[in-house]
Amino acid sequence: ASHIYGLLAALDRYATDPAVGCIVITGAGRAFCAGGDAEEMVEMEAAGNVTRKDYLWRSIHRIPLAMERLDKPVIAAVNGTARGAGMDMAIMCDLRIAAASATFAESYINMGLISGDGGMYFLPRLIGCARALELLWTGRVVDAAEAERIGLVNRVVPDGEVLSAAQELAAN
Repeated sequence: ASHIYGLLAALDRYATDPAVGCIVITGAGRAFCAGGDAEEMVEMEAAGNVTRKDYLWRSIHRIPLAMERLDKPVIAAVNGTARGAGMDMAIMCDLRIAAASATFAESYINMGLISGDGGMYFLPRLIGCARALELLWTGRVVDAAEAERIGLVNRVVPDGEVLSAAQELAAN
């Protein structure tokens, strides 16, 4: 959960910093974001409904709200796997640049869940209702080329160039 609060603090800080004109979000390592913390999900399930609801409201659900309120452009530099909450993080951004090897999936269905991190709201607006429902209901993995073709990402660049491409776009 500390990473969630760190992201929220960074978004708040950058939102009010006049020196920041655009925000670029990327992953550390080989993945953009592999999704939620499975151990944390099990703990929350055992904690009961009210505790789980309170946790989601105080942490995870604040991210799409903060992203939607930002009045500065946000670019996702998708450097690898974006699953579940990771895909939702990418689609919360205003623009998405993907590495050629990046993959996307609304993988919640594989755990018997529905998207709770903004995917149900943002995905249909981005790629249309029918395509969004297909991805939400099947959890199917979409590669970068298909993601570009269906409008999930704005551009695909060679691996290793995604961050520099996003930073170049942000500088414009």
